[in-house]
Amino acid sequence: MKEIKTSDLDISSQSNKISETFDPNKRIEVQECPINGNFTESDKSAIEKGIPLLGNDDFKESRIGKQWDDSEKGYLKPNYEYTAGENNYSYKTDGQGRIIHAEAHPLKEKPREDRLPHNSQSPEKIEGDDAGHIIGDQFGGSSDVDNLVSQEAGLNRGEYKKLETYLRNQIKEGNKVECLYDLKYEENSRRPSEM
Repeated sequence: MKEIKTSDLDISSQSNKISETFDPNKRIEVQECPINGNFTESDKSAIEKGIPLLGNDDFKESRIGKQWDDSEKGYLKPNYEYTAGENNYSYKTDGQGRIIHAEAHPLKEKPREDRLPHNSQSPEKIEGDDAGHIIGDQFGGSSDVDNLVSQEAGLNRGEYKKLETYLRNQIKEGNKVECLYDLKYEENSRRPSEM
C-alpha cells in the first residue's frame, strides 16, 4: 500500500484570492436546498431515497454537536477540538471560533451515493464565493459551517476540486490517504486567506 501525503502535491493556487482565470461558465451542478417549500426534481428524488433536506434556517436547529457556541449567530466555540461529518474527521478552532485545522486519518469515501445539501451561508461569504467544504462531501465531510468556509469559487471548483479528485482516485486504488488542512486568516476575518 502506497501512502500519499497532500503536502507532496504541487497545488499552485492555495490562497483564497480571486483567480484571474476563473470562468463563470464552468460551473459544477450542485443540489440546492429547498427553500419555502419549493422542491426541485432532485430534491424530490432525494426525499424518495430518504435523504434529509435542510434549508439554511434548518441547519441552526439541527446542530447537535458540542462544537457550537450558544449565540444565535451559529459560530463555533473558540479554542475547541471536535469531530464532524459522516466519518468523524477532527477539527480545531482558534480563539475566535474559526476553523484553523482539520485532519482525516484516514480520508474515506462517503457512505452514500448522493450529495447532501449544504449550508450555503458560510461566514463572511462575498460575491464570487462558494461555501466550500474543507473535507469534501465525497469523503463524508460535514455539510455545515463546522466544515465549510467561504472560498473563492474558481479555487473551489478548480484546483481544490482537482486535489479532491486526485485523493479520491488514490483511495479507489487502495492507497491510504491521510490529510492535514491548515487555514490562515487575516486579522479578525472569518474568511480564510490561505488553505
